[in-house]
Amino acid sequence: MRNNLVGLVFGRLTVIKYAGQLGKSNNISYWNCSCKCGKSKIVRYDKLINRQTQSCGCLARELSSKIHSSNLINQKFGKLLIINRVYNIGSRVTWECLCDCGNTRYTTTSLLTSGVIKDCQKCGHQRLRENNTQNLVGRRFNKLFILKPIYTENDGLKWLCKCDCGKEKLCTTSKLISGDNKSCGCSMNLRCKDHPNYKHDMTDKDREELVKKRKLFAAKSWRKKIVQRDNYTCMILNQQFTSKDLRAHHLYSWRDNEDKRYDLSNGTTLHKDVHDLFHKLYGHGKNTPEQFKEFKQRWAAGEFSAITSNR
Repeated sequence: MRNNLVGLVFGRLTVIKYAGQLGKSNNISYWNCSCKCGKSKIVRYDKLINRQTQSCGCLARELSSKIHSSNLINQKFGKLLIINRVYNIGSRVTWECLCDCGNTRYTTTSLLTSGVIKDCQKCGHQRLRENNTQNLVGRRFNKLFILKPIYTENDGLKWLCKCDCGKEKLCTTSKLISGDNKSCGCSMNLRCKDHPNYKHDMTDKDREELVKKRKLFAAKSWRKKIVQRDNYTCMILNQQFTSKDLRAHHLYSWRDNEDKRYDLSNGTTLHKDVHDLFHKLYGHGKNTPEQFKEFKQRWAAGEFSAITSNR
């Protein structure tokens, strides 16, 4: 995984080598890059992938020296034409920009002159998808070979990958780059004889019990992280409760979405009574975030006020 970005170009930066996991976080990798101006810079992988950092700093300095911030109207940056000058709180200058596609975007001088913002958000998402397509299709990440990009309104950009075992899996860019996704899941299957921790001296029954214990541990760990993240607060009632009165609810149901079972973005915290009511109304299985949104709106409209008063 450490050589995944080596050789790729992001703006003026060419990735030279893996720089390690620096700072307090152990989950973020850093990369040593060479700028076109000759200087070197160490950059976080997510800022490279998202095009937030595209030079050692020389690009912003060059542009800011040529263009004074008080005179940007009618000047163009990428697809954005500056049409008006406005102010944020604290007298920070913000520019109203018209994109070539007709959409409007508001942004600051530094983001324009550095080249970080060069089009509207809609065009930016499309450009990012195109750039990611060029970067990842045909590449390999551990056991996963990238076949093609798949984009949906609900899940955004994902990659269809083929595992060495023959199965296919959808993965996000960040999880592929960070190494969170290394296979379709077969690498974590203790029943597979190719697994490095396969216990040859165990019986099949003992092996099944071990797999069950590990799944139970992963589920408990996921629930604990969701409840702690939400500060022990029910996201419907907006009240804090003890841990025993709360449930971690899967927005995409556990039964039908194996790849999202332990994804923290797929969970929310509910009081046990609220959780029971949701599943009574919408059933178990094939649940979606749209159902939860509808349930939340019905609750806010007072449809379940009698339940709230009796709880």
